Amino acid sequence: MEVVSKNVHWLLPDEPSPCDIFLHFRGQYAVAIPKGQPVGFRVLDKLAKHRCKQIFIKPSDENAWNAWVSHRHPQAQPAEPQKKKENEGAQKALYGNKRAELLSYVQKTLQKKAEGDSNLDKAFAHTREVMQKVIALPTLDWYFQQFHEPPDLFQHNGRVAHGLTVFLHLYRIGNESELESACYSALIHELEGDPAANTKTVVSQQTLSLLEKKGRPVPKEVIQMIELHDELFSGKGFPNNKKAAEIPVPVRAFTLFNHFDSHLMGIKGTRRIRFDKAKIAMDTRKEDYDPALWKNFWEFWERHVEAVW
Repeated sequence: MEVVSKNVHWLLPDEPSPCDIFLHFRGQYAVAIPKGQPVGFRVLDKLAKHRCKQIFIKPSDENAWNAWVSHRHPQAQPAEPQKKKENEGAQKALYGNKRAELLSYVQKTLQKKAEGDSNLDKAFAHTREVMQKVIALPTLDWYFQQFHEPPDLFQHNGRVAHGLTVFLHLYRIGNESELESACYSALIHELEGDPAANTKTVVSQQTLSLLEKKGRPVPKEVIQMIELHDELFSGKGFPNNKKAAEIPVPVRAFTLFNHFDSHLMGIKGTRRIRFDKAKIAMDTRKEDYDPALWKNFWEFWERHVEAVW
């Protein structure tokens, strides 16, 4: 059966469901909430208990779903022309704060393991400059206006962008333009789907469809990086099974950081436990990653920095 994935965060216990809502169970899709049935607390409790982050609907139900979402989440609804002008100042203040909030957040999630490393200090300082520059771009206004975006994905994007930029600068990978494009790409690469659900399941390609559908003013090189970061060094990636030299080095690094953060999102325990389990999980598919980056990537985490979120 053909389905479209949606994030479970949209479900709130009040109005009747606009369509049949499915869950994926043992290789099959089963109706969890029939059309017209209210989304109850009991259902939400079960989804939370089983750490279910994805729900599914039929493609033919997308219009009904989108109308329902707009009604339930007014901030996702386009403002009327006359009201848009009246509220423009307030809206800019809101998403301006969202920019500052993200920059503040990501700087707290990556901690230096040792002070006095001049190269690492420079990498952190330069990353702050790059992120400030990228985050301030008017072409990202639409992104920071999306207050309905799930916080876990918003923060995941930010962490990947921040860690990746520090890494690229520290190991001198790519030029300044590629560094900024990588930061920009990572910052918006997950707009739907749960990256922690399964790193072998591509969900972020939905970002490209969204950008195209909404006509977002995103630079071509950023789009290309998003499109390529689901490709794997082994050639087993998506969407075109590109491999090795067909994938630019900054993008190969992007993939490493995306998968690492995605694993951490799905693991409970202390920082050490989460780190060790993420490394073990990635080691089982080591052939998917660039061997020239592999050593530096783990050196980066074990010697230079620590994830503290």
